[in-house]
Amino acid sequence: MVELALKWFLSTQSSSGSDGEDLASPLTPATPTVINAQQNGGLKLSLHALKRHFEAAPLVMETINIFCTVKEQLYIILKDELANHTASTSEYIRLLNDLLPFINIKEHQENGLIDHWVELCSREAENDGKHLVEERIAALSVLAELWL
Repeated sequence: MVELALKWFLSTQSSSGSDGEDLASPLTPATPTVINAQQNGGLKLSLHALKRHFEAAPLVMETINIFCTVKEQLYIILKDELANHTASTSEYIRLLNDLLPFINIKEHQENGLIDHWVELCSREAENDGKHLVEERIAALSVLAELWL
């Protein structure tokens, strides 16, 4: 049952009837967005809620933890699935910045996830003219959280 629930949670299949909205697109109050959780998956729905209500970060991490029965599943969600559900690397880093206070970092030091995040944020924080100041600040913020 848990595996079926996790499969639904990670499901990203959309049909021709879905709105095709990207999480990075701006939302206007005049046009409410409808996300069909059956077609787009619970993770996308949770991330959409987090984008509009950043104070929901503890609830989103709690929901992710409920569906992850083993650490490997949590690793896959935090590393691959979150990156797949965001439009860019900088959006992924901003999402990490919101979720990091609610992630047990000590659990992920051995599996390479922290190393992956440090490498990713180090590249994004580079002053090479390719990244905006806001993107670099978000990457540095994640690095500071990881080092503390």
